[in-house]
Amino acid sequence: MEQGSETSLKTYECPPTCYCSHGKADTEAIIVDCSNKGLTRIPKLPPHATQVYLQGNSISSVPCSSLERLKFLEILDLSRNTLDSLAGCSFSTLASLQRLRLSLCNLTSLPAGVFDSLQSLIDLDLSLNNISHIERGLFAHTAKLKTLNLYGNALTKLGNGTFAGLDSLNFLTLQSNKFRYLPVTFEPEAFFGLDALETYSWQPARFSCQLYLP
Repeated sequence: MEQGSETSLKTYECPPTCYCSHGKADTEAIIVDCSNKGLTRIPKLPPHATQVYLQGNSISSVPCSSLERLKFLEILDLSRNTLDSLAGCSFSTLASLQRLRLSLCNLTSLPAGVFDSLQSLIDLDLSLNNISHIERGLFAHTAKLKTLNLYGNALTKLGNGTFAGLDSLNFLTLQSNKFRYLPVTFEPEAFFGLDALETYSWQPARFSCQLYLP
């Protein structure tokens, strides 16, 4: 990778201090690596970026306009930032996004509609935050999602329809949350519709369980 703007990226400038390269020869697809650069906000990114790595910075928000040009983006890594919260429109233009990493971001909540536009998403990592509640219907428009990681959050219970819409989900991780008693922790239809689930793991306060479904 080369640093800064470069002629090989044609008219698209690489953000200062970041590293950019073409993902494939003879294409306009661009990989942007801005990890561990001390950034406090999302920089202006090349519109043909297909992979963007912003982990390990001090980014505190994802404004609705910060990612709006990235219609080809497939991978976005925002892990290890200080995202206390997200906006409902933070990812509203990322219809091609397949992998989203939001681990270790100090998130306490997830606004309604924040994932509604991510119809191509297959892998979502929300681990090691402080999320205490998941609204019903939060994942209703992510039907292609196969892996959902909620490890190490502050969830105490799961309501009916929590995972509604996740018809393709294969792997669900719920370990190291604050679940305690089964009748209170999971409402009767909390896992309704997860017909494709192969593995899910969770760990309440006093014992752990890992279930493999045929």
